[in-house]
Amino acid sequence: MTNIPVNVKLKIYYSLIYSHINFGILIWGNAFAGNLTKGKYELDHVPAKLKVINAAHNKAVKAIVRAKRSDSLSQVYHNLKLLKLADIYYFNLGTFAYTTFNGSSPNYYHNYLLTNSKTPNYQTRSTTATNSSGIPDNIIYPTNRIQNTK
Repeated sequence: MTNIPVNVKLKIYYSLIYSHINFGILIWGNAFAGNLTKGKYELDHVPAKLKVINAAHNKAVKAIVRAKRSDSLSQVYHNLKLLKLADIYYFNLGTFAYTTFNGSSPNYYHNYLLTNSKTPNYQTRSTTATNSSGIPDNIIYPTNRIQNTK
């Protein structure tokens, strides 16, 4: 495995690992990403199965460059230009919101993301109609709860 170039290892990563992580991440990823605090993973309240997925993902990324245990995981992700598990979730959530508000998602999802109707009728700094991308600022995202089972 030492003679395999990094670009080939990245192709293997995207075909075997990333594709499986990316599948359904909007459903199960909320349980993981919802437990983030100040950019650090607070894994105390994350279900055990998601901790295993995160650990396996981190090991796979470190194996691509044969990083040591003491090497910075953030630096490895940065050098390879890969997304961490929570970042994959947020990317997919943003993509889903964008396609839903622009009408390019299936009709079933058009009423899935709602806007907060409790905003005042007058204009304030926090009640601007839309941001620069045309997506409303007062979106109510649906939450999914995955409970840890023993």
